[in-house]
Amino acid sequence: MTTTSRISAATTVFACTISGGLLTLPKVFANTTLGISLIIVVLSALTTFASLLALVILSEINPNVTGYGSLIGERFGVKAKRTLDGTIGLFLTGVIGASFIVVHGFVEDQISDSFWISALVTISIAAVVVLLSMPKKMGALSLAATFSMVSFIFLVVTLMYYGILELSSSPNLSNSTAPKWWPDKNSTNLSGNKLWTQIGTAVPVILYAFGCQIQVFDIYESVGKKGTKNGVVHFIPVLIAAVSLMVVLFSATGIFGVYSFPDSDISGDVLQTLAKKGLLGKIARGVLVLACVLAAPLIIHPTRTCLASFMQVFHSTNMDSEHDKEMSNFARIVLTIIVVGSSTTLAISGINFLVVVGALGAFIASPLFFVIPGLMLLDGMKRYSKNNSSMVSLLNDGDMNTSQLSFNRNGSFATNIMAVWLVVVGVLTFVLSVWSFVSTK
Repeated sequence: MTTTSRISAATTVFACTISGGLLTLPKVFANTTLGISLIIVVLSALTTFASLLALVILSEINPNVTGYGSLIGERFGVKAKRTLDGTIGLFLTGVIGASFIVVHGFVEDQISDSFWISALVTISIAAVVVLLSMPKKMGALSLAATFSMVSFIFLVVTLMYYGILELSSSPNLSNSTAPKWWPDKNSTNLSGNKLWTQIGTAVPVILYAFGCQIQVFDIYESVGKKGTKNGVVHFIPVLIAAVSLMVVLFSATGIFGVYSFPDSDISGDVLQTLAKKGLLGKIARGVLVLACVLAAPLIIHPTRTCLASFMQVFHSTNMDSEHDKEMSNFARIVLTIIVVGSSTTLAISGINFLVVVGALGAFIASPLFFVIPGLMLLDGMKRYSKNNSSMVSLLNDGDMNTSQLSFNRNGSFATNIMAVWLVVVGVLTFVLSVWSFVSTK
């Protein structure tokens, strides 16, 4: 694996995290305090790295695992595969819906607050997204992925500018307006159960912001396994670089997002508050909205593939050939309309943006990204150890595409600990989120 391919892979993994969920981070940091939010970010990064590595290991020790569906299907059969594919399709539809909520909010503020006019404009934008989603290959949308990543970096720079501007103009912010780094024992807003409720709300939102696991199979297959006998070993720096970049930019978004609005009640969608700061804020909002529109087709591709598997709309049930894996043009159009239509309906309904992101993180993202990879890795390592002797490195029989990963005793122990960590974090996050949801009622 060349240095260029590693950089490309790390960039692609990071680009997969770009979604509307990132815009909720300033609100979360403001509610939970900056210090505690940073701790959650770091723990989320470690857990995400473990999840990505677990999925890469699973695809290496079992060549039939090429995605989430096959990960489950190999162990529990075709029905389980299709059920999981349907769940992923539902989750990704919600992710696209979160992006359309951002778009719809922009339309209401900048064009018309009339329900019918804003709805019509949003539907028109959705029609454009449908057309952009028609190409069969995601490679045709690589420029959109690059634009989305650059747009998010521009957002971070904008928030840093306004945050530094606020600090320089008001270096001695009053205790009532200064951002809180740690909970104040004398504060009724961040004490006792209230703090735990805020943490329960923050954890799933931040975990959701880190979500990039679904596409890692394709990225590893195209970059990690080619040209090297040690695919997993050489892919680890890719994961470290991508997750580290997420930590830096997510932390900057949260911290400077809070410092940019010391006297304001930050919206769940920070772009709405940012647009009130001035011309640069309005430009940043417009650029991010355009990025959401252009990035939506990147998410629609895997979404309709999962739904196609769930609904069995392929040419035939024989999945041995590449021809049989391709959807008909009619199926592709219908599924695209279903996905975009559902997402647009979610946006037009006026549902709270932070509620959507929190629900996705709590009830779908955590089990999908952490519990399932952890359980499947435990099961995979157990079955793998029965069929393979302990070894230190990857083996190769002469075919560069058939390298096989083996573990020594320490490697097996560390891998199992990582799997247990994923399961524990996933379950605790789910329980904490449910508790937080119930306690706020």
